[in-house]
Amino acid sequence: MSDYTVTQLEYTPLFKAIDALLRGLDWLGMPFTQLDADRILREARRSTGLTDWGREDFIEPLRRLLEAARGKDLTGIARFSTHQICVKAMQNRLWIEDYVRRHPEVEDIPIERPVFILGFPRTGTTLLQNLMSQTGTLRPLRFWELSSPVPAYEDRERDVRVRKRRASTIVKAAYLVAPEQRHIHQLGVETAEECWPLFFNAFQVMNYDLTADFRGFGDWMMGRDMVPAYAYYKRQLQILAHHTPTRHFLLKCPEHLWFVDALLKVFPDACVVWTHRDPVASVASYCSLSSLQRRMLYGHIDRPAIGAHIRD
Repeated sequence: MSDYTVTQLEYTPLFKAIDALLRGLDWLGMPFTQLDADRILREARRSTGLTDWGREDFIEPLRRLLEAARGKDLTGIARFSTHQICVKAMQNRLWIEDYVRRHPEVEDIPIERPVFILGFPRTGTTLLQNLMSQTGTLRPLRFWELSSPVPAYEDRERDVRVRKRRASTIVKAAYLVAPEQRHIHQLGVETAEECWPLFFNAFQVMNYDLTADFRGFGDWMMGRDMVPAYAYYKRQLQILAHHTPTRHFLLKCPEHLWFVDALLKVFPDACVVWTHRDPVASVASYCSLSSLQRRMLYGHIDRPAIGAHIRD
């Protein structure tokens, strides 16, 4: 057995063929590969039949994210997946506003004493979250909730069944693209996961700098006031608490480490738990994990470049 978890440094022949097809479709101007904000907004509106996405402070982050993506030599697969992810985020925004319009009491739901686990990636945040969730008094966010934070149906049993089925499709796709994922970080429909997907619905995710190498976007985010993004994040927690009454959330994401000031302004009674680990071990481990995303986006892995970026 190899000493390395990630040994496939480039696309397999199958993915190279898929990528060639998508590059061709991109060259022909197919809408599902275009990294264009206006097209993404139109597609989200058309697919949901909704038009109100609330505050429009997400538009500049969306445009900056797409600008950063267009500045990279992304594969056809990456352009397709980035387009789809952005459309899904816009659909979520439309569904969020529609849900609050139909259930205005959501905005009065308190988010009391939430627990935030933060720390540099690969420092044991997942282990700690899983341990703390065993108490039964703290509610972590499951993958199926994070991927679809807005209830699809009023009937709870039907809603959960449908949202879990959607999440199962995403999990299968993730393991197809990166089978090594199961050896680095187990992902499943019911696993407790990082809450950064809720920030992606505001298009303000540091993860796109860390794992995708969109450095210009990350630099811009570091100078941005993140309070509105955390307020929108809280809005989604209120929806989740409205659908499943919750007293205390157990939230986890390394990204909170960069924005603790904004976090505490929106959640002044939050309990913050900060994990630590030997940085040599955590940086090496995170390089392994982030290399899977780099391979998907660029078709190959440049190990020295990844190491330098994550170290910085």
